[in-house]
Amino acid sequence: MNIFWFALSVLLISCTPKHEMNHLASEKSPYLQQHKENPIWWYPWGEKALQYANKKQKLIFLSVGYSTCHWCHVMEREVFEKKDTAKTLNDHYVSIKVDREERPDIDAFAIKAQTGITGRAGWPISIILTPDLKPVFAASYALIPLSPVTVAWLGMMVPSAVPPSTTASKLMVAKAAGAKSPRLI
Repeated sequence: MNIFWFALSVLLISCTPKHEMNHLASEKSPYLQQHKENPIWWYPWGEKALQYANKKQKLIFLSVGYSTCHWCHVMEREVFEKKDTAKTLNDHYVSIKVDREERPDIDAFAIKAQTGITGRAGWPISIILTPDLKPVFAASYALIPLSPVTVAWLGMMVPSAVPPSTTASKLMVAKAAGAKSPRLI
C-alpha cells in the first residue's frame, strides 16, 4: 500500500506544471539570478526589452537593486513573488530588473529620475518609464504596482492616453529634469 501512495505522489509531482523561468535565467549577476523564478516576466536591461516595449507601446517597470540590499530582498518576498503583482506587471508593463553593481549607468539614471520626481532616492528603486525612456513615476519600495489607469488618473503620461505635446506630459518629464535616457546596452 505504501508503494502505491509513493508512486502516486511521484506521478502527481511530475505532472504538476513547473513555473517557467523569466528572461533572467541566463544572466550572470547574483542579484538577477535571485529573481529568475519570480512569476514576473523580468527582462535584463537591453535592446530586446526596450524594443519590445516600443513595439507593444507598453510602459516599462524598471526595478533597480543589488544582492546585499535588505529591502530589495523584502520587496522580492512581499511584492515580486506575488501572483497578483505579477499579473499586473505582466499584463500592463515590460518589467526590467537591473543590478546596480553591474549597471552603474542605469542606477545613476534611476537615482536622478527618482530624486527629480520624489525629492529623495534609495533602494530598491521602482521607476515607471514610457517606451521612449521618460520617467513618469518613482518610488523606493512600491508595494502595489500602478496600473496604466492609475497612472493616467494621477495625471502622469501614458503613451496611448496622453499625447506627448500635452502640458501634463511636459510637466512629468520636467519633474525628472536632467534624468537623461541611459544607453541601450
